[in-house]
Amino acid sequence: AITEQTGNLTLIKRMTGYLAFLHAKERTGQERALMVPVFTADSIEPAQYRSFISHMAAQQAYLSTFKGYVGDDIRTLYQQNSANEAAQAVDAMRKTVIDKSNEGHFGIEPTKWFKAITAKINDMHAVEAMLTQQIKTAASTLAQQAYQNMLFNSALSLLLLLAMLGLAYWMALSIIKPI
Repeated sequence: AITEQTGNLTLIKRMTGYLAFLHAKERTGQERALMVPVFTADSIEPAQYRSFISHMAAQQAYLSTFKGYVGDDIRTLYQQNSANEAAQAVDAMRKTVIDKSNEGHFGIEPTKWFKAITAKINDMHAVEAMLTQQIKTAASTLAQQAYQNMLFNSALSLLLLLAMLGLAYWMALSIIKPI
């Protein structure tokens, strides 16, 4: 894994948060696909309900990990996006499904669901893009520092090699000249 190739804790934390966020976003997309037939049929089968609850639980777990590993700026952007109209509409529709899971009759148009959750996914993409940019910037900075360290160490090694050769030459002359 990439995180094993760096000792920079900040970069590792951002990448861990990024991975968790990608998993949450993927589960949100799967939930979108899962619930369209539910709203079309206006009822939910027990297996669909279990899958729905499982997707929501997985999203919450991934998002909890994400929030624990990212900076305040990313967390703030995510919270702002989670409080917008699309996110609130998705939460309301989820609550309706949970409350009426036994009897159905949700009264939610599939297109309304699809539109709201797609907007939520698009908002998640904005968070993903910002986090991606931070990771790229941090990795670029680390690469530049590593390159500068390599140049410094190479120059120092060359200087030490020349000093050793000079010392060896001086010692050889001091041994040979008296003879």
